[in-house]
Amino acid sequence: MPAQLENLALASAGSKIAMATSWHPKHTPDMMIDGNPKTFWVTTGLFPQEAVLTFPAPVSIRKITVSSMKVAHLDIQRSVHEKPVQFEHFVEQDLDDADQGIQLATLIPSAATPAQHLRLTISRGHGPFASIHRIVVLGDMAAKKTEETKQTVADPMPVVAPAASTPSPLAIPVVAQPSGQEKEDGGMGAGASDEEDINR
Repeated sequence: MPAQLENLALASAGSKIAMATSWHPKHTPDMMIDGNPKTFWVTTGLFPQEAVLTFPAPVSIRKITVSSMKVAHLDIQRSVHEKPVQFEHFVEQDLDDADQGIQLATLIPSAATPAQHLRLTISRGHGPFASIHRIVVLGDMAAKKTEETKQTVADPMPVVAPAASTPSPLAIPVVAQPSGQEKEDGGMGAGASDEEDINR
């Protein structure tokens, strides 16, 4: 039985809204991921409007659902970098106007896709303002675990230097012997000294 996917887009799971282009003071962007069904993000100003969702670690995304009002076109881009830069197209969808009702967009990528950040862009609206009530990102941390496993396998085994050899306590030091000439000179020197002592 496959493991149940978790909602990665929750503040309680460590996710956060890193940036947004606008918001109403009473309806801030972080309300999209606070887990409260009664709160939501409301845009102000002209379109497009954007918000960047950052996960606490790289994730593997399998499904995204967005509940909203008055959104005509939603474009989602992803970034795999540590900082929210170099986004690339991920998924997008046109939404019909539900009048005063909630729109539900379901976006499923063709395969599990890694990401560190998601940028939600409301390109067009069905009115002067739009709201996103909830974003649910289903997936897992498989991308991070895979990279950690690859790193562990790639790390070489530490090389241990051989221990320095210790001289045996029974080893006898070799003392250089004087040459034949040195022996002869040394003997003569010793004999002359002894003779002088006797004559004294």
